[in-house]
Amino acid sequence: MQEENTYNIIDGTYYHMSTLPEVISILEHSRQTRTRIVIEYGNVNTGEAWKDATPNRGFVGRSLGPVKIPILIRTSRSWDGDGILDHCIIEIRKSLGGRALYKL
Repeated sequence: MQEENTYNIIDGTYYHMSTLPEVISILEHSRQTRTRIVIEYGNVNTGEAWKDATPNRGFVGRSLGPVKIPILIRTSRSWDGDGILDHCIIEIRKSLGGRALYKL
């Protein structure tokens, strides 16, 4: 099955193969505890933030279907969200208080 060669599958969630284990761990913990986070995307080789992207806030969830990717759900009342570019994350902070959970 090609999916097994393309993704790291952690507790039923499919993560990009190049996503760092530390990032996966934080996203999984945030998903399981329903912790609201702030994600900043950028170039993972240089650590430079993408100029056209603003930090994204929300709760981590999973998409539906056979390949369940992590999604960012904007509010606790939302049912859907945008796919997380987990392999492009340069920073993750707690939304409440802004404490850094991960920084490249």
